[in-house]
Amino acid sequence: LSDIKISVDVALNTLNDLLSLDKIKSNLMTIETKKVKVSDFIIQSLRPFKVQAKAVNIEIDYDVYDEISNNHSILIDTIKMEQVLRNFLSNALKFSPCKSTITVTTIVLNSFTISIIDGVEKIPGPKGVLRISVKDQGAGISKDNQ
Repeated sequence: LSDIKISVDVALNTLNDLLSLDKIKSNLMTIETKKVKVSDFIIQSLRPFKVQAKAVNIEIDYDVYDEISNNHSILIDTIKMEQVLRNFLSNALKFSPCKSTITVTTIVLNSFTISIIDGVEKIPGPKGVLRISVKDQGAGISKDNQ
């Protein structure tokens, strides 16, 4: 029964994502932030995908790169951040082969560099940025489509 509820929640969240797209197009999007613990946010966001992954024999791991990001609290719009993470996880599940692993990693960067498209200009980024990455074992995007 809990698996059914999780599946219904995922479908409802997908519908909300589509409605949010309409808000963006109408310039009605608002940001509502709250402070959350990184590890709690990631674990909660992964929960519905673990059910789907198990059904197709894919494992989802959460890899904390550093203790800072594990115990760190951040100020985010949880709904919008879940939408972004959900999109990445949906694609990872869709394109990953059976018996593979999807890994979500968090790390707090003390500094980083933003590269312009040509890779020519580099701009220093802010300090204390949380990076969330999703890595899967799918084929990836072909060179022609990048």
